[in-house]
Amino acid sequence: MKILYLFKILIVTYLFFYMMSDVSAQGFMIGAKYTKNYTTLRNKEVDNNIVEQKYTPSFGDNYGFVLNYYFTENFGLQTEVLYNSINQKYKGKFNLNEFKSIVEVNTIDVPLMFTIGKVFYLEVGAVLNYVFDASFQETLSETNSKNINDKFKQMNWGIVSGFGFNLYVTKSVILNLGLRGNYSMDDYKGVNAIGQDIINNKTTSYSIGAQGGLKFKL
Repeated sequence: MKILYLFKILIVTYLFFYMMSDVSAQGFMIGAKYTKNYTTLRNKEVDNNIVEQKYTPSFGDNYGFVLNYYFTENFGLQTEVLYNSINQKYKGKFNLNEFKSIVEVNTIDVPLMFTIGKVFYLEVGAVLNYVFDASFQETLSETNSKNINDKFKQMNWGIVSGFGFNLYVTKSVILNLGLRGNYSMDDYKGVNAIGQDIINNKTTSYSIGAQGGLKFKL
């Protein structure tokens, strides 16, 4: 009975997307989106001191505006202007005392991607980001924080790719859901888990997250 019920859902879903495929995708779309990311700042200085400095799971927000243009029914170009937060939490021991810390990096991201597919799609491209604020906070015997904006490289670029689907609510309103990953190609520099400058090791950022948004066809 459960298998039959699931089969009916799949059939209805297929028919829905089949009917929606008659909706033209060509032209401009504008919209807004939000992504919850798993974020990282990785470097060998922390990796090689795993007893004293350990990564802990970290998450950040990403949101902003979208502009999309489809040249054909299944091929388009998309750019976005996004606020992005890259967070990395740590825990470990310093002088035999346990500590927790977090590096918070805020950026403006501008990705430029090719999109392939109308209902179900793939996206791949590059992203340019500008670091406009960064801070470090540690909790040892007490909580201390400081601005570390000058410790980070301000302009960086990376690779972005993802997939998802567009649900055509109407001919001009599209609900977008998907997954996207970002991988930095530049050295972000920055500080380690105890707030010391990273000099001889490359700091790499990567993130992956679930995104949702709403687009309007012009």
